[in-house]
Amino acid sequence: AAIPNILLSNGVRMPALAIGTAPLSTSPSHSPRSHQGYVGFFPERVTRSVRLALDAGLRHVDTALLYRSHEQVAHVIRASLMEGELDREDFFLTSKVLHPPAEAFGMDDTTIDMDEMTPEEVGRTVHRHVQVTLRELGVGYLDLMLLHWPSPGGGVGGQAEGDGDGEDGAGARTGMAEIDPARRAKRIAAWRVLEHYYSM
Repeated sequence: AAIPNILLSNGVRMPALAIGTAPLSTSPSHSPRSHQGYVGFFPERVTRSVRLALDAGLRHVDTALLYRSHEQVAHVIRASLMEGELDREDFFLTSKVLHPPAEAFGMDDTTIDMDEMTPEEVGRTVHRHVQVTLRELGVGYLDLMLLHWPSPGGGVGGQAEGDGDGEDGAGARTGMAEIDPARRAKRIAAWRVLEHYYSM
């Protein structure tokens, strides 16, 4: 059966099902025998999974700067384009920037520590990360660019640190309402960069 599309508010149709590209080891039990205890991403596993997904009819690929899998995704897309199997318009590419520091993965160059930056520095860094994303994927545009973990208080998981869920998500709403003005300015700076690229 064909995978249905979701009609977005701007008229773009997004395939409802995507192949993820974050093969992640989060515990020693998931690590390869040769590197016991390794915690992190395995981008080398992405090439085959994306190829199989395309063969199965999926056209939406979800990736992120943090995953370090852009180049593997690009390899599969490039091969499909060269062989005439698909056109660029057949792919829906999603990526993400602005992930907070992830020290466990040791990849500071793919994350942004907003607490140590001014709004202007956040904007410049997001712009640079978008350019890196386009270059690594080997495409002229992305169908969807997201801010990775845009939690109101900077914590992981979409809610402010220390906030409870509350009834009907009340805790999350409170976190958004009480977000620190300095942090809000930095998030707005990041959004402005994405708006700039959207308007191009």
